[in-house]
Amino acid sequence: KNILYKEFLFDFVKRDGGWQNFVQNSRNERHYTHFFEQLSNQTLICIVPICCHTHWTLLVRRFFGNSWKIFFLDSILQGSDQRFQDWKALFSDQDLFSGEWIKVKIFQQSELECGA
Repeated sequence: KNILYKEFLFDFVKRDGGWQNFVQNSRNERHYTHFFEQLSNQTLICIVPICCHTHWTLLVRRFFGNSWKIFFLDSILQGSDQRFQDWKALFSDQDLFSGEWIKVKIFQQSELECGA
């Protein structure tokens, strides 16, 4: 009920060359208008699953206290810092997807399945 989610959001953002281009193109085409309106709702948690090179990572944007936090979750240590920087740059925005980026420390996965 409090989850804000769009399938393939990462793919669309990457296709358009970044979050700001995606928002502009979508607004021009009148797509995702309700989704963009909901991004400012402080009671909703926005979840962005990211599959890139057969590896899944996750962005979670949530309002805490008096500011937005964007959590990056990654179950593989190797390359994680680079993925964090890449996704932060790709979703860079001081408007709809703004917030403090935080890399969450999680246990290193040992399975072949991400998040198992």
